[in-house]
Amino acid sequence: GGGGGGGGGGGDDKRKKSSATPAHGWKETKTAEGKVYYYNKITKKTQWKRPAEMDEPEPPPAPDDDDDGEDETPHHTGAQFKIGVDPNQALAALKAKKAEAAEFARKKEEERREEMARAAAQSHTPSSNSGPGGGGGGGGG
Repeated sequence: GGGGGGGGGGGDDKRKKSSATPAHGWKETKTAEGKVYYYNKITKKTQWKRPAEMDEPEPPPAPDDDDDGEDETPHHTGAQFKIGVDPNQALAALKAKKAEAAEFARKKEEERREEMARAAAQSHTPSSNSGPGGGGGGGGG
């Protein structure tokens, strides 16, 4: 029989990280009897009452200067190569180019057809040095 499929990757670390201690440090936990109490990982305090901090939304993480540095300088978001080009004009130019290319392709196609017609006409004219059609090669055994 075929070998069994490989085991799935262990995705444990990610889950542990996402439930990291909130900024205020409080965690809801239970005693052996199943009674809920609150423990603050930062101050090492425990209490029965739910701390007010747990009900407040966590402050958003402070913005990281490195990350959003670019967002604060919008003056060079590719604007330099758009200067003086009207989008409609650009579009028209593009369309003209496309039409030109199509026209060119059509001409080429016509020339090719004429060429082929000429070649065909020539091959039908018996020329002095070619005898009537030669025999085909024999089939392989």
